[in-house]
Amino acid sequence: MSTLELQPLLAEVSRHWLDLAPHAVRTIVRTGDVVFREGSSSNVVHRIEAGLFKVTVETSFGAQPLVVALRSSGWLMGSAAVLMRARHMTSAIAISDSVLSSVDAGLFLRALNQSPDFLAAISRLHAAKLYDRTLRMRLLTLSSAESRVRLLLSLMARERRPGDDSPCWRLQALPHTELAHVVRLTPETFSRVLTRLERRGLLQRSGGWIMLTPAGRTQFDRERLEWAGEGADLIRIKESLDRGQ
Repeated sequence: MSTLELQPLLAEVSRHWLDLAPHAVRTIVRTGDVVFREGSSSNVVHRIEAGLFKVTVETSFGAQPLVVALRSSGWLMGSAAVLMRARHMTSAIAISDSVLSSVDAGLFLRALNQSPDFLAAISRLHAAKLYDRTLRMRLLTLSSAESRVRLLLSLMARERRPGDDSPCWRLQALPHTELAHVVRLTPETFSRVLTRLERRGLLQRSGGWIMLTPAGRTQFDRERLEWAGEGADLIRIKESLDRGQ
């Protein structure tokens, strides 16, 4: 789910990544595989060639890790920790069979030092991610529960399984508690929204899987684009209200 149009920035980073491609290791990652864990050393930068990953942080008292983001094709993982020369602050786990292109941290940093344009592109991407995260958190306070769920399903539906030609798009089977965390809803509210959408013919559920019908896919995509375009206006409205104007 994104409130900014990040695709141009991802495309710019991808163009520079082509220079690293001859040195990159291409890896097939299976569903459930952990790419890196919170607290581990950061010595590799990964680019997602295909697939979907959840980004999690540990919680206290033995509770389940909290899902804080989803990452799909074109995203880099591990670059922030490498730039900061710090340990990973999050874990990255595949929630679909995926493909990664990975380079050594030293090679990645040398490439940035040798290419001011690449460095600028990475800097803009990280700045946009920070701005997007802040804006998304604020928009979640303005959007209805159903709108949040629709946007989440739209993101998850972007990565269709190869060879899947069924009319319904099957999404990755994630526990509803994790999906609810992403959009800051309780599992009970999340389940009620899914039930409403299912009754309207926008999705189907079977064995823990969520499947978007053709009508659901079309509607969720349209609303995602409208929401992204209106995000700044919603924030300006709320800021005006906060100032008492």
